[in-house]
Amino acid sequence: MLRGISIDGQVWSIDSANGSGALVLQAPRAWEYVGLATNARGESWAARQRVVRVGGRVVLELDHELVRLGPDGENEPRWPLAEGELPRGLAFARDGLCLGLLPSQPPELVRYDFEQRAVLPLGPLSLSSAVDLAWSEGRWLLWSNEGGLYELDPWTRALTSLGPPPEPGSVELSFLLELPSGRLVGGGHDLFDVDIFTGLANLQAPGAWPALVGADREGPHCWYAYGAGCAGQGGFAPRLALAGCAAGGGSLVVQLEDAPGGAPFVILLGFEEADLPLGNGCGIYLEYVLPSLLGAFASGENPGEGRFAFAIPLTHGTRGFCNAQAFVLDPSAPGGFTTTNALSLRVPY
Repeated sequence: MLRGISIDGQVWSIDSANGSGALVLQAPRAWEYVGLATNARGESWAARQRVVRVGGRVVLELDHELVRLGPDGENEPRWPLAEGELPRGLAFARDGLCLGLLPSQPPELVRYDFEQRAVLPLGPLSLSSAVDLAWSEGRWLLWSNEGGLYELDPWTRALTSLGPPPEPGSVELSFLLELPSGRLVGGGHDLFDVDIFTGLANLQAPGAWPALVGADREGPHCWYAYGAGCAGQGGFAPRLALAGCAAGGGSLVVQLEDAPGGAPFVILLGFEEADLPLGNGCGIYLEYVLPSLLGAFASGENPGEGRFAFAIPLTHGTRGFCNAQAFVLDPSAPGGFTTTNALSLRVPY
Protein backbone atom coordinates (compact mmCIF):
# COMPACT_ATOMS: atom_id res chain seq x y z
CA MET A 1 0.00 0.00 0.00
CA LEU A 2 1.04 3.58 -0.57
CA ARG A 3 -0.50 6.95 0.00
CA GLY A 4 -0.29 10.07 -2.07
CA ILE A 5 -1.21 13.73 -1.77
CA SER A 6 -2.79 15.93 -4.43
CA ILE A 7 -1.97 19.57 -5.01
CA ASP A 8 -5.02 20.66 -2.99
CA GLY A 9 -4.18 18.45 0.01
CA GLN A 10 -6.28 15.36 -0.61
CA VAL A 11 -4.50 12.31 0.84
CA TRP A 12 -5.30 9.00 -0.86
CA SER A 13 -4.63 5.43 0.23
CA ILE A 14 -3.69 3.37 -2.84
CA ASP A 15 -3.45 -0.38 -3.30
CA SER A 16 -0.32 -0.74 -5.39
CA ALA A 17 -1.39 -4.23 -6.51
CA ASN A 18 -4.50 -3.13 -8.42
CA GLY A 19 -4.38 0.67 -8.39
CA SER A 20 -7.61 1.18 -6.41
CA GLY A 21 -7.66 4.30 -4.26
CA ALA A 22 -9.66 5.77 -1.39
CA LEU A 23 -9.69 9.31 0.02
CA VAL A 24 -8.54 9.19 3.66
CA LEU A 25 -7.75 12.80 4.59
CA GLN A 26 -8.30 16.35 3.43
CA ALA A 27 -5.50 18.64 4.56
CA PRO A 28 -6.41 22.31 5.15
CA ARG A 29 -7.46 24.13 2.02
CA ALA A 30 -5.97 27.37 0.67
CA TRP A 31 -2.60 25.65 0.51
CA GLU A 32 -0.83 24.09 -2.47
CA TYR A 33 1.10 20.88 -1.77
CA VAL A 34 4.10 19.71 -3.77
CA GLY A 35 5.58 16.66 -2.01
CA LEU A 36 5.29 13.96 0.64
CA ALA A 37 7.94 11.73 2.28
CA THR A 38 8.26 9.62 5.45
CA ASN A 39 11.37 9.03 7.51
CA ALA A 40 12.43 5.91 9.42
CA ARG A 41 10.80 7.30 12.58
CA GLY A 42 7.42 7.13 10.85
CA GLU A 43 7.04 10.91 10.54
CA SER A 44 5.46 12.03 7.27
CA TRP A 45 6.36 15.48 6.01
CA ALA A 46 4.57 17.41 3.29
CA ALA A 47 5.85 20.49 1.45
CA ARG A 48 3.34 23.28 0.91
CA GLN A 49 2.85 26.97 0.12
CA ARG A 50 0.07 29.52 -0.18
CA VAL A 51 -0.59 30.58 -3.76
CA VAL A 52 -2.37 33.74 -4.94
CA ARG A 53 -3.76 33.56 -8.46
CA VAL A 54 -5.20 36.33 -10.61
CA GLY A 55 -6.94 35.31 -13.79
CA GLY A 56 -5.59 31.79 -13.39
CA ARG A 57 -2.00 33.03 -13.19
CA VAL A 58 0.18 32.68 -10.09
CA VAL A 59 1.15 36.14 -8.85
CA LEU A 60 2.35 35.31 -5.32
CA GLU A 61 3.80 32.29 -3.56
CA LEU A 62 3.83 32.72 0.22
CA ASP A 63 4.50 30.84 3.46
CA HIS A 64 6.75 28.10 2.16
CA GLU A 65 7.08 25.33 4.76
CA LEU A 66 7.41 21.67 5.57
CA VAL A 67 4.65 20.36 7.83
CA ARG A 68 4.30 17.05 9.60
CA LEU A 69 1.26 15.18 8.36
CA GLY A 70 -0.38 12.86 10.88
CA PRO A 71 -3.30 10.46 10.53
CA ASP A 72 -5.76 13.16 11.57
CA GLY A 73 -4.25 16.08 9.70
CA GLU A 74 -1.32 18.40 10.21
CA ASN A 75 0.62 18.31 13.43
CA GLU A 76 3.32 20.43 14.95
CA PRO A 77 6.10 21.13 14.38
CA ARG A 78 6.12 23.14 11.19
CA TRP A 79 9.32 24.22 9.50
CA PRO A 80 9.12 27.61 7.70
CA LEU A 81 11.34 27.78 4.64
CA ALA A 82 12.81 30.77 2.88
CA GLU A 83 11.71 31.66 -0.63
CA GLY A 84 13.20 29.19 -3.08
CA GLU A 85 13.75 26.44 -0.49
CA LEU A 86 10.48 24.53 -1.08
CA PRO A 87 11.26 21.13 -2.65
CA ARG A 88 9.57 19.73 -5.72
CA GLY A 89 10.73 16.22 -4.77
CA LEU A 90 11.54 15.01 -1.26
CA ALA A 91 12.94 11.70 0.05
CA PHE A 92 14.48 10.22 3.21
CA ALA A 93 17.19 7.59 3.47
CA ARG A 94 16.94 5.06 6.29
CA ASP A 95 19.69 6.80 8.24
CA GLY A 96 17.61 10.00 8.29
CA LEU A 97 19.37 11.87 5.48
CA CYS A 98 16.75 13.97 3.68
CA LEU A 99 17.29 15.29 0.15
CA GLY A 100 15.09 17.55 -1.92
CA LEU A 101 14.88 18.84 -5.47
CA LEU A 102 14.27 22.55 -5.95
CA PRO A 103 12.17 23.30 -9.06
CA SER A 104 14.73 25.54 -10.72
CA GLN A 105 16.21 25.09 -14.18
CA PRO A 106 18.39 23.14 -13.88
CA PRO A 107 17.00 21.58 -10.70
CA GLU A 108 19.11 22.07 -7.58
CA LEU A 109 19.80 19.35 -5.05
CA VAL A 110 19.57 20.33 -1.37
CA ARG A 111 19.84 18.61 1.98
CA TYR A 112 17.30 19.30 4.75
CA ASP A 113 18.79 19.09 8.25
CA PHE A 114 15.79 18.59 10.52
CA GLU A 115 17.78 18.85 13.76
CA GLN A 116 19.37 22.21 12.93
CA ARG A 117 16.47 23.40 10.72
CA ALA A 118 18.98 24.18 8.00
CA VAL A 119 18.77 23.89 4.22
CA LEU A 120 22.16 22.98 2.78
CA PRO A 121 22.61 23.47 -0.98
CA LEU A 122 24.47 20.64 -2.71
CA GLY A 123 24.44 22.18 -6.19
CA PRO A 124 22.64 22.01 -9.55
CA LEU A 125 22.09 18.80 -11.50
CA SER A 126 23.03 18.27 -15.14
CA LEU A 127 19.37 17.85 -16.17
CA SER A 128 16.81 20.27 -17.50
CA SER A 129 14.14 18.90 -15.14
CA ALA A 130 13.66 16.21 -12.50
CA VAL A 131 10.55 14.83 -10.82
CA ASP A 132 11.45 13.10 -7.54
CA LEU A 133 14.04 11.14 -5.57
CA ALA A 134 13.87 7.70 -4.00
CA TRP A 135 16.14 5.76 -1.66
CA SER A 136 16.34 2.11 -2.68
CA GLU A 137 18.74 -0.69 -1.67
CA GLY A 138 21.29 1.72 -0.27
CA ARG A 139 21.44 4.11 -3.20
CA TRP A 140 19.69 7.24 -4.42
CA LEU A 141 17.56 7.13 -7.56
CA LEU A 142 16.08 10.01 -9.53
CA TRP A 143 13.39 10.17 -12.21
CA SER A 144 13.19 12.70 -15.04
CA ASN A 145 10.27 12.60 -17.46
CA GLU A 146 12.68 13.59 -20.21
CA GLY A 147 15.65 11.38 -19.32
CA GLY A 148 14.14 8.47 -17.36
CA LEU A 149 15.71 6.72 -14.37
CA TYR A 150 19.12 7.66 -12.98
CA GLU A 151 21.32 6.65 -10.08
CA LEU A 152 22.44 9.75 -8.19
CA ASP A 153 25.56 10.38 -6.15
CA PRO A 154 24.32 13.26 -3.96
CA TRP A 155 27.79 14.42 -2.94
CA THR A 156 29.25 14.72 -6.45
CA ARG A 157 25.81 15.11 -8.12
CA ALA A 158 26.95 12.59 -10.74
CA LEU A 159 24.09 10.91 -12.61
CA THR A 160 24.27 7.43 -14.13
CA SER A 161 21.51 6.59 -16.60
CA LEU A 162 19.84 3.24 -15.84
CA GLY A 163 17.85 2.98 -19.05
CA PRO A 164 16.66 4.74 -22.19
CA PRO A 165 14.62 7.94 -21.94
CA PRO A 166 10.86 7.36 -22.20
CA GLU A 167 9.07 8.01 -25.45
CA PRO A 168 7.68 11.58 -25.49
CA GLY A 169 4.27 11.65 -23.82
CA SER A 170 4.38 7.98 -22.85
CA VAL A 171 5.21 8.39 -19.14
CA GLU A 172 4.40 11.30 -16.85
CA LEU A 173 5.49 10.74 -13.27
CA SER A 174 5.32 13.18 -10.38
CA PHE A 175 6.62 10.88 -7.63
CA LEU A 176 9.03 7.98 -7.23
CA LEU A 177 9.37 5.68 -4.21
CA GLU A 178 10.37 2.22 -3.05
CA LEU A 179 7.75 -0.02 -1.44
CA PRO A 180 8.67 -2.29 1.52
CA SER A 181 8.71 -5.25 -0.92
CA GLY A 182 11.58 -3.56 -2.80
CA ARG A 183 9.39 -2.62 -5.76
CA LEU A 184 10.11 0.77 -7.27
CA VAL A 185 6.96 2.60 -8.33
CA GLY A 186 6.18 5.99 -9.80
CA GLY A 187 3.03 7.80 -10.68
CA GLY A 188 0.87 10.85 -10.76
CA HIS A 189 -2.57 10.14 -12.12
CA ASP A 190 -1.55 6.58 -13.11
CA LEU A 191 0.67 4.05 -11.36
CA PHE A 192 3.82 2.68 -13.02
CA ASP A 193 6.27 -0.07 -12.17
CA VAL A 194 9.79 1.26 -12.64
CA ASP A 195 12.35 -1.46 -13.37
CA ILE A 196 15.50 -0.63 -11.42
CA PHE A 197 17.66 -2.68 -13.83
CA THR A 198 16.36 -1.51 -17.21
CA GLY A 199 15.03 1.91 -16.17
CA LEU A 200 11.74 1.21 -17.98
CA ALA A 201 8.45 2.47 -16.55
CA ASN A 202 5.48 0.21 -17.34
CA LEU A 203 1.86 1.15 -16.68
CA GLN A 204 0.66 -0.93 -13.76
CA ALA A 205 -2.82 0.51 -13.15
CA PRO A 206 -4.87 3.47 -14.40
CA GLY A 207 -5.45 6.00 -11.65
CA ALA A 208 -8.61 5.92 -9.53
CA TRP A 209 -7.55 9.13 -7.81
CA PRO A 210 -6.70 12.75 -8.71
CA ALA A 211 -3.25 13.58 -10.04
CA LEU A 212 -0.79 13.23 -7.14
CA VAL A 213 2.21 15.44 -6.47
CA GLY A 214 3.88 13.28 -3.83
CA ALA A 215 3.62 9.83 -2.26
CA ASP A 216 5.10 7.63 0.45
CA ARG A 217 4.70 4.14 1.86
CA GLU A 218 1.61 3.40 3.90
CA GLY A 219 1.68 1.07 6.87
CA PRO A 220 4.13 0.42 9.70
CA HIS A 221 7.21 2.59 9.64
CA CYS A 222 8.20 1.45 13.11
CA TRP A 223 10.86 -1.00 11.93
CA TYR A 224 12.98 -2.02 9.00
CA ALA A 225 15.33 -4.89 8.30
CA TYR A 226 18.97 -4.39 7.37
CA GLY A 227 21.95 -6.66 6.82
CA ALA A 228 21.63 -10.26 5.59
CA GLY A 229 21.56 -13.61 7.33
CA CYS A 230 24.07 -16.34 6.47
CA ALA A 231 23.03 -19.79 5.30
CA GLY A 232 23.40 -22.93 7.39
CA GLN A 233 21.77 -26.35 7.32
CA GLY A 234 19.92 -27.00 4.07
CA GLY A 235 21.01 -23.66 2.64
CA PHE A 236 18.49 -21.73 4.75
CA ALA A 237 19.43 -18.31 6.18
CA PRO A 238 17.43 -17.55 9.34
CA ARG A 239 15.46 -14.29 9.38
CA LEU A 240 14.09 -11.84 11.94
CA ALA A 241 10.90 -9.83 11.40
CA LEU A 242 8.53 -7.78 13.52
CA ALA A 243 4.78 -8.43 13.72
CA GLY A 244 3.29 -4.95 13.47
CA CYS A 245 4.17 -2.03 15.72
CA ALA A 246 3.85 -1.49 19.44
CA ALA A 247 3.34 1.29 21.97
CA GLY A 248 4.27 1.62 25.62
CA GLY A 249 2.24 -0.80 27.71
CA GLY A 250 2.12 -3.34 24.88
CA SER A 251 4.82 -5.55 23.46
CA LEU A 252 7.08 -5.93 20.47
CA VAL A 253 6.48 -9.34 18.86
CA VAL A 254 9.70 -10.46 17.16
CA GLN A 255 9.60 -13.50 14.88
CA LEU A 256 12.49 -15.84 14.02
CA GLU A 257 11.97 -17.83 10.80
CA ASP A 258 13.83 -20.31 8.55
CA ALA A 259 16.12 -21.60 11.30
CA PRO A 260 17.03 -25.31 11.70
CA GLY A 261 14.26 -27.12 13.54
CA GLY A 262 14.99 -27.44 17.26
CA ALA A 263 18.08 -25.23 17.10
CA PRO A 264 18.96 -23.06 20.11
CA PHE A 265 19.37 -19.35 19.50
CA VAL A 266 19.94 -16.07 21.32
CA ILE A 267 18.71 -12.57 20.58
CA LEU A 268 21.01 -9.59 21.07
CA LEU A 269 19.76 -6.02 21.47
CA GLY A 270 21.85 -2.93 20.77
CA PHE A 271 21.54 0.82 20.34
CA GLU A 272 23.30 1.37 17.00
CA GLU A 273 23.69 -0.25 13.59
CA ALA A 274 27.00 -1.81 12.57
CA ASP A 275 28.45 -4.08 9.88
CA LEU A 276 31.19 -6.31 11.30
CA PRO A 277 32.08 -9.40 9.20
CA LEU A 278 32.45 -12.63 11.16
CA GLY A 279 33.51 -14.84 8.25
CA ASN A 280 31.63 -17.42 6.19
CA GLY A 281 29.20 -14.75 5.02
CA CYS A 282 28.00 -14.01 8.54
CA GLY A 283 28.12 -10.66 10.25
CA ILE A 284 27.13 -8.76 13.37
CA TYR A 285 24.99 -5.70 12.74
CA LEU A 286 24.77 -4.21 16.25
CA GLU A 287 26.84 -1.79 18.31
CA TYR A 288 26.56 -0.91 22.01
CA VAL A 289 25.01 -4.28 22.76
CA LEU A 290 22.82 -4.51 25.86
CA PRO A 291 23.82 -7.11 28.46
CA SER A 292 20.41 -8.83 28.34
CA LEU A 293 20.03 -11.93 26.16
CA LEU A 294 16.92 -13.83 25.10
CA GLY A 295 17.56 -17.54 24.51
CA ALA A 296 15.15 -20.24 23.31
CA PHE A 297 14.76 -23.17 20.92
CA ALA A 298 13.22 -22.94 17.44
CA SER A 299 10.25 -25.16 16.66
CA GLY A 300 10.22 -28.08 14.21
CA GLU A 301 12.75 -30.75 13.35
CA ASN A 302 13.99 -30.09 9.80
CA PRO A 303 16.10 -27.38 8.11
CA GLY A 304 14.06 -24.22 7.48
CA GLU A 305 11.26 -25.32 9.82
CA GLY A 306 12.54 -23.47 12.86
CA ARG A 307 10.13 -20.75 13.99
CA PHE A 308 9.75 -18.77 17.17
CA ALA A 309 7.72 -15.69 18.14
CA PHE A 310 8.44 -13.83 21.33
CA ALA A 311 7.14 -10.63 22.90
CA ILE A 312 9.29 -7.94 24.48
CA PRO A 313 7.08 -6.20 27.08
CA LEU A 314 7.11 -2.41 27.15
CA THR A 315 6.20 -0.17 30.05
CA HIS A 316 4.03 2.90 29.59
CA GLY A 317 6.13 5.85 28.55
CA THR A 318 8.67 3.69 26.72
CA ARG A 319 9.78 5.22 23.47
CA GLY A 320 12.89 5.27 21.35
CA PHE A 321 14.95 2.96 19.18
CA CYS A 322 16.85 -0.28 19.47
CA ASN A 323 18.32 -2.90 17.17
CA ALA A 324 17.98 -6.68 17.33
CA GLN A 325 19.75 -9.68 15.78
CA ALA A 326 19.67 -13.44 16.38
CA PHE A 327 22.53 -15.95 16.51
CA VAL A 328 21.50 -19.57 15.83
CA LEU A 329 23.57 -22.60 16.85
CA ASP A 330 24.03 -24.76 13.73
CA PRO A 331 26.82 -27.40 13.84
CA SER A 332 26.48 -27.95 10.07
CA ALA A 333 27.42 -24.32 9.32
CA PRO A 334 31.12 -23.54 8.65
CA GLY A 335 31.53 -21.64 11.91
CA GLY A 336 29.09 -23.72 13.92
CA PHE A 337 26.46 -20.95 13.94
CA THR A 338 24.46 -18.70 11.63
CA THR A 339 23.26 -15.13 12.03
CA THR A 340 20.07 -13.43 10.95
CA ASN A 341 19.51 -10.04 9.43
CA ALA A 342 19.04 -7.27 11.98
CA LEU A 343 16.04 -5.10 12.80
CA SER A 344 15.89 -1.42 13.62
CA LEU A 345 12.90 -1.08 15.94
CA ARG A 346 10.98 2.04 16.87
CA VAL A 347 8.70 2.40 19.87
CA PRO A 348 6.62 5.45 18.94
CA TYR A 349 4.75 6.23 22.19
